[in-house]
Amino acid sequence: MSRLISDEYGNRYIVPTGLNDNQKENIEGALERKDLSVIAQMGKRQRVLLGSLNNYHRETLQFALGNDKTTARDLSDTLGIEPNTSGTSY
Repeated sequence: MSRLISDEYGNRYIVPTGLNDNQKENIEGALERKDLSVIAQMGKRQRVLLGSLNNYHRETLQFALGNDKTTARDLSDTLGIEPNTSGTSY
């Protein structure tokens, strides 16, 4: 993680895949200590968020991960917020 944070990899990102529950727990603990987050793939299509993210960003990301295609209108309707809020703050 420290190599990624120090920008050693430039614009590259890490997407952990094929994790078991023990690996997921260890990675999540390390990310939370550094106040970071990452999307991981647990199974063939199960994507999960690991690490720290504020509640409204977490809720928005969980919504997006649960839908193959979505819009700000879909988000605002589902969460019961104003469309201009879902397109900016959320």
